[in-house]
Amino acid sequence: MPSYLIEYQLILILIIFYLQYLKREKISKFFGLLDYPDNIRKFHSKTTPLLGGVFLYSVLIVIFFFEIYFEKKIYPFFSILVFSSFSFLIGILDDKFNIKHYYKLFFIGLFLIIFLLNNDEYLLKNLYFLYYNKLYTLSKLPSLFLTTLCILLLINAFNMTDGINGLSVGIAFLWLLILFSFLKLPDKYLLILIILLVMFFLVYKEKFFLGDSGSLLLSSFIGLTSIYYYNQNIYINYNISVEEIVLIFFIPGFDMFRLFVKRILNKKNPFVGDRNHLHHILIINFGLKSSLIIYYALIVIPYLLFKFFSIEIIYLFIIQIIIVFFLINYSKNIKFDY
Repeated sequence: MPSYLIEYQLILILIIFYLQYLKREKISKFFGLLDYPDNIRKFHSKTTPLLGGVFLYSVLIVIFFFEIYFEKKIYPFFSILVFSSFSFLIGILDDKFNIKHYYKLFFIGLFLIIFLLNNDEYLLKNLYFLYYNKLYTLSKLPSLFLTTLCILLLINAFNMTDGINGLSVGIAFLWLLILFSFLKLPDKYLLILIILLVMFFLVYKEKFFLGDSGSLLLSSFIGLTSIYYYNQNIYINYNISVEEIVLIFFIPGFDMFRLFVKRILNKKNPFVGDRNHLHHILIINFGLKSSLIIYYALIVIPYLLFKFFSIEIIYLFIIQIIIVFFLINYSKNIKFDY
């Protein structure tokens, strides 16, 4: 796409975003998309609009129409947007009616399976493992199961990071930035990165929150994007490995796994929220700003060590796990309600 079209898109997106932002209070009240502090799990200072998903969806729609009108193509952005739109709708309903977690995952999973059955290019069929220096090819049924599992785990892990101001938006920004750098994403993803950066500062200041609509939209969009462009790159060369992809998404995924195991051992519903997440423990000990820096560093630094210093990924996984448990044990004198 010509650079001037990117600039026009950015200007239009910023104008639409700004107009929505000015009317955020009225919009959120009209649709009932508000987050109320309860001093149990939600400690923000005031009732806050849950419009992050609405803002992001507007951005994606503008990008989509520019692609149709100027580039005369809709693929693959359209197919990614179709599934992401369904997740966005589920998120809107959840923000408004507080849908149970297993219903959300069931309906998203069902639609995802239907989507994947009609879009083979989003299936994880070819898996290159750097550790073994070997490419494994899966048949359709195992690849369908694996892809569905990976997307649902990513959606749930990312949703669980939405607990302190700006964390999930910042994680999404870093994920897309890393994917943009080594999967060679199209220029339109720069527009999304810019909007995410703007949103980060506004969410950080409690002007609005991402909400489940934003969380489900972003995780679905990033998940399908990473798989599609991973597949495109793997057909060209085998220098992008499964371990590298996992390394990028590891910290939220590991924290989800840790919490699920802990809740099950304590005979709790693994899907019922609490304040035992890594980011909650960090904010108690270090405050918001330092917590964000620490969490982001856990995502970015291991990837940089792998990319520029060729440190083996298995060692980076071990180091990340040790650091996470060290940070959790640092808070052992803080009493949590398990």
